[in-house]
Amino acid sequence: MNARSEQPNVVKKGSYAEHRGCSAAYISKLIRLGKLAPPAVTPDGLIDVALADAMLGPASPQLSAGRDPAPRPDPDGDADAEAYASSRARREATNAKRAELELAELEGRLVDRAAVQREVEEMVRSLRDRVLNVPRDIAASVATMTDERAIEARITLALKAALTEAADETESPEDAAV
Repeated sequence: MNARSEQPNVVKKGSYAEHRGCSAAYISKLIRLGKLAPPAVTPDGLIDVALADAMLGPASPQLSAGRDPAPRPDPDGDADAEAYASSRARREATNAKRAELELAELEGRLVDRAAVQREVEEMVRSLRDRVLNVPRDIAASVATMTDERAIEARITLALKAALTEAADETESPEDAAV
């Protein structure tokens, strides 16, 4: 007789936990999380060893440390079990990403990209208009000047004033408080 026929096919959680090298509580956790589910778990709480092993992959030292192993292909070549494990892993990863995004949104770490883009475009438009209006605003005073350094100083002063006004307008109340 081979070792497989000596092993019962359907066992209690404790026996399956021993087979996997982990605690019965961990097996209960896997069932509660849906990582071990029917048909591997019968309605009366017994566990079909072959189906459960196919669902979880081979036992590893990671299980006894309380970590789930990465899904592995079934050594018997059961394509359905492999596809199921792969699909479940993708779903779990997607759910984890969704939960992270929801948490970031609740914590206020996310912003509305379109709103920020509109605000930046408006700020750039306003700055552009201010800078382009500088020559018109100072043309009369510069026209009478003859000293190149004085003209340069007047233009620089007017540009700095326009940029300072623009910066003051875009300063938020939170920035002003700092």
